[in-house]
Amino acid sequence: MAKTLANGRKKAVNTKTYATGRKKHTNVPTLKTGRARITSSEGRPSKTLYVLRHLEKHGTITSWDAIQLYNATRLSGIIYTLKEQGYVIETTGGEGRNYATYHLRS
Repeated sequence: MAKTLANGRKKAVNTKTYATGRKKHTNVPTLKTGRARITSSEGRPSKTLYVLRHLEKHGTITSWDAIQLYNATRLSGIIYTLKEQGYVIETTGGEGRNYATYHLRS
């Protein structure tokens, strides 16, 4: 029997699902290993992979570059994902600049 929390909600019995009932993805390989998020449902590379390839080739990227080249409007989210996967990415900008420049460090 499921336990009831103080606010009246039931505690999740199965720890492999979120409170919404959606399955948690455990042991999913990351982009760095070359397995997850490589292709989208249409079979083309994801925006994350496009940005990673751009950083590896050119070394830097700005939000405007990402929008024009890859239609990626949330570059900061993509950079956050890449940082979580172990890539060392530095951010520069400020003093009169309205945008950030991201640099990939080896």
